[in-house]
Amino acid sequence: MKEPRFCPSCATPLAWIEAQEDGGPKSRLRCTACDFTHWNNPTPVLAAIIEYRGQVLLARNAAWAHKAYALITGFMEAGETPQEGSRIPGIRKWPQEYLPKIFDPSRVDQVVNVSQDNAEEMCRRLAREEGIFGGISAAGALWVALEIAKTVENATIVFVVCDRGDRYLSTGVFPA
Repeated sequence: MKEPRFCPSCATPLAWIEAQEDGGPKSRLRCTACDFTHWNNPTPVLAAIIEYRGQVLLARNAAWAHKAYALITGFMEAGETPQEGSRIPGIRKWPQEYLPKIFDPSRVDQVVNVSQDNAEEMCRRLAREEGIFGGISAAGALWVALEIAKTVENATIVFVVCDRGDRYLSTGVFPA
């Protein structure tokens, strides 16, 4: 696929510009006029559930079949290995310009960080004990749900299996 030459927001030519990101300085195609960044992230690795006014926000791609929707996803960096991409950065690491416009951080009640080790162990437990072949993001969500369950009574707690385990077969999460 050819790299874009112009900003889709203001039509200014894009330029390779280095800027500070969560992982350190990163050179990307950026717009000098409106600060648009071309992310070039082709592989989804995590999903987030965004609730707004009592409804869950889902994504839609015009190229998908009619009535096909998906969770909002984050992406691996181009050239990143599956091991690097399977880390769980979560929405807290998304650059401001990548956050959906309806995301309101003041509505977030709690952020629970999940270690990679806890998510991987939960991934294996989910497959072994429940027969659900979910991925790291799903296992991380389950780990958080179980932690929350320890602190409340008479509650219904739901988590979503938001990714598949097959994409982690080559990462060592599921040893032979």
